[in-house]
Amino acid sequence: MQSALRACGRLGTSRLQVTAPATHHLWYRCLSAPPQKPPPPPSPEELEKMVSASESHVEEIRAGTMKKVQPFLVADVPDLPTYLPQKEEEMAVLNEQPANQRARKVTIRQKAQTAMQSAANKSYPWYISWGSQERWSNPLMGWTSTADPLSNQQLAFDTAEEAARFAKRQGWAVSIEPPISREQVLGTKKYAFNFLAEDVENKLKREGTKTKQFTNPGYTASNWFQPLKYHGDGECEQHGPPREGAKKK
Repeated sequence: MQSALRACGRLGTSRLQVTAPATHHLWYRCLSAPPQKPPPPPSPEELEKMVSASESHVEEIRAGTMKKVQPFLVADVPDLPTYLPQKEEEMAVLNEQPANQRARKVTIRQKAQTAMQSAANKSYPWYISWGSQERWSNPLMGWTSTADPLSNQQLAFDTAEEAARFAKRQGWAVSIEPPISREQVLGTKKYAFNFLAEDVENKLKREGTKTKQFTNPGYTASNWFQPLKYHGDGECEQHGPPREGAKKK
């Protein structure tokens, strides 16, 4: 049907320009047209190109989802041409910052992935942090503080290269730590071990359901025994009707 409709479209005849009988004849001609031959199957080289193109598209999407600092709408905007000096460290002269802050050393690293079940979004960016300087403490209340304005400051970047480039423009010494490990380690302990111990489960696998782990010789038997007196010189007196076979005093 689709090939017939395409054949009708190639005739270039409008429905508004023909009468009803002519339209019927036109449809007959379309339906009686020979079917188109199916396209030949792609070659292995073409299939490899198609797969590689799809994989590159997936990698681009994955790299875009890992960006948490710069929005994806802004990332599509091309950067304007910048005219920077050959040594980017020279740009620190234009930054208005105190002299004691110019020679500081910063650390660029990623945050460790949380051990909880929350997402790992906060572990993707690279953070610039400053080392701790002198702190003062209040011996009476135990309060601690510092006069360093950058002690609790953190700047986030999508890549370590962006963070290092920014730090060099500020005139700071840079120390880049390796990326964090993202290996998903699955433990060997299961929640079911709270109800069926691991060694018992292994014993069931080896011996089957006939294992002696669950044998109970006193099944359906009463485990009641008459308690002894305080000094242990006899059984406590039972209140109520006497037991069968009990010794009379």
